[in-house]
Amino acid sequence: MSMRTFYGISFLFILCGAPLLSNPLPLPQAFISELLFDGTGGWKLEISFQFSSPYHATSFDSMYLGNETGMSRIRLDHIQEGTELFVISIDSLVTPLSFQSEGDVVALYSYVMQHSYAYGDSLAIGSHPGSPFPFLSAGYSICRFDYHTFYKDKSPTIGAPNDTAGSCGTLRGKIYDKTGAFVNTGTFFLDNHIILTGNGNYSTAVFSRTFLCTSVTTRQYLPNYTMHHSIDSISITMEIDSVIERDIHFKDYIVGVKGEIIDQGFEASVMNYPNPFNAGTNFAIKIPHDIIYNKASIEIFSIIGERVCTIPIENGSTIRWEGKNNSGITVSTGTYFYQLLLDNVPYTKGSMVFLK
Repeated sequence: MSMRTFYGISFLFILCGAPLLSNPLPLPQAFISELLFDGTGGWKLEISFQFSSPYHATSFDSMYLGNETGMSRIRLDHIQEGTELFVISIDSLVTPLSFQSEGDVVALYSYVMQHSYAYGDSLAIGSHPGSPFPFLSAGYSICRFDYHTFYKDKSPTIGAPNDTAGSCGTLRGKIYDKTGAFVNTGTFFLDNHIILTGNGNYSTAVFSRTFLCTSVTTRQYLPNYTMHHSIDSISITMEIDSVIERDIHFKDYIVGVKGEIIDQGFEASVMNYPNPFNAGTNFAIKIPHDIIYNKASIEIFSIIGERVCTIPIENGSTIRWEGKNNSGITVSTGTYFYQLLLDNVPYTKGSMVFLK
């Protein structure tokens, strides 16, 4: 996880093992750009400074790479000022680290030694909970499109800017309005531009991944605004060059302005603060008025995907977690993931670090 990328991370991690040697060149926050397995257990990771972070922006002096079992400092001796994209492998690490394409999490940390904290980015793959990529064929890579979206690519571009060639399948079917009538006009967006082909038919390119779609957007009313429309849920695993048939059924009206027009790009969101924390953390929640739901909650998981607790959202836009599980027992120090659920449908995710 939009393809909501599995997790947009902002947390402190206790770094150990390799000596904390800072890089003399201040660096922006680093992000995962492309991941490639070579079929023999080796891997290459493309790192970018070009993706914007909604959490934090500062100058970092070290970078670490980690998975569920360990982490290692990345050698940055070759990084030059102005670098926007670079590639690392196991030889780029102070301590060797392996990743399993069948199921793992790749975590990239940007570290500030002076203040002893890190902000990071992560990607789940294979059988790991929350992974949008249950299977990765040999020679295929995982690429990033924007802050929220990763996709599979059959034509890797490791070391060069990502493109979307060889990354999509086709989603097509009928499109109906709330009354059950065919929709033949309008400009709609689900991943990419939906093309209306007449007689209520549509076709659109969709990035290769597993995803759940509960709304589409349209700009048919005013050119500078986007309207979000609820639809019957579409849950698919799209493979490259495949075709999936799914009908779209709108739950609200799309003819005339029925509901609130909101600023372009406004989606359901949740962020916690402080992060990291030790006594408790607050979740700031924003849910657009045009998303209709009966119940909302925050689910919290451990780093290995075990559900720790569920916190209902009853009133207001802020709730608090005191670092305890559903049994009232204080959890262990470490990284935890959370997601916002609306009627049991995940909308957005994040992570945090609990320190005792």
